Amino acid sequence: MTTMERPDDDTIGMRLSGFLKHWTAPLLSGPEQKELLELFGMLTAECLSGCDSAARWDSDLTTDGVPVEFSCVVDPAGTGSVRFIVDSQAGPQDRAKAQATIRRHAGLVVPRSESSSGLTELLVDRHLAEVPDFSRSYVGFGARFAPGKPRAGRLYFKTWWTSFWNVYWILSELLENEGFRRFRSSFLGQERIQGVAYDFNHQGLARVKLYVWAGSSPMDTVRALATDLPGLRKAPLDELVALVAQAAPDSAVCPPVLLGVGFAPESDYCDLKVSFSASEWEWGAFNSLIPVLTPVLEYWGLPADFETAGNSSAPPWWRFVPTWISIDASPKGESLSVYLKPCRMSLEGLDSFSGDSDPRGTGLAHEGRSVFGMMFSQLLECEASANCAP
Repeated sequence: MTTMERPDDDTIGMRLSGFLKHWTAPLLSGPEQKELLELFGMLTAECLSGCDSAARWDSDLTTDGVPVEFSCVVDPAGTGSVRFIVDSQAGPQDRAKAQATIRRHAGLVVPRSESSSGLTELLVDRHLAEVPDFSRSYVGFGARFAPGKPRAGRLYFKTWWTSFWNVYWILSELLENEGFRRFRSSFLGQERIQGVAYDFNHQGLARVKLYVWAGSSPMDTVRALATDLPGLRKAPLDELVALVAQAAPDSAVCPPVLLGVGFAPESDYCDLKVSFSASEWEWGAFNSLIPVLTPVLEYWGLPADFETAGNSSAPPWWRFVPTWISIDASPKGESLSVYLKPCRMSLEGLDSFSGDSDPRGTGLAHEGRSVFGMMFSQLLECEASANCAP
């Protein structure tokens, strides 16, 4: 079959849905996968439709305009979760049209509760009132799926173009706890808030997370926050961050680090996400992440059981690149996240196949493997197939 004779289900959206189905198979049950794929399909119906949609991508979500990002998470017990975030518009739109789309998609992403519906409307109104005309995106819509747990939803707003005070005004009614007061005192006037994420569960707003760059001495900033913010276990956080940072490129200057500081409306305790940009830290391929991930897994006593089947003749679902490696710390413990995005490319570069088929074959062994090992091995397999594709 030629690229001009593609079946109806061979679109970018269907390929990424096919990837998600196979990638999450070791982690999620059938009903959980069904919910994930249905939500992903509704949110990406516009930005991933057609064979040429990648040429139109112009999102602020990623550095090169790609409107989708995935991540997988593992904790010291070996349990995990999977997340995605989507800029469903993937570029500039008329503001009135964008607001209607945002409200509809917010209703899909945020789990229904008595307190969430009015709050999401308020947050959308306040954040969109501040969006400048040059912004290419308004809201990122995210979801988190973990085995045996209800889905969580996320609304993500970029705020790098506005002042701390504007962000503080939006948050002041939601966060008046000790952790937020300490953060406000530490960062007020020093760093711009790059973005704000609101996490919702079935009880309503669960967490607000603010994203800031760590500054010129990122490791010092991480240690200071770990000491100052209530509820964090400083020792394991320091050790995990050091394990990742030891894989830094040979440079006199430490590459930038993005911090996500989370606050729960009903608690003084905080959480802290320390994110390393894969491109800035020169981890441009999944294979290059193995020496980054392995020390963290070994620190927890988990196997780094990564492998590929070597089936390089099979075309990949799509081509992906890593975007971030994150260490998360909260009063409940720590976790490791790997983020990735689809490459900006055309279907014309890939062989045709039906959305029901598995182009990578079934060469990866499952018996006795860890869930994270199987999921990361699929990324290695996609990478090997893509690199060997004609």
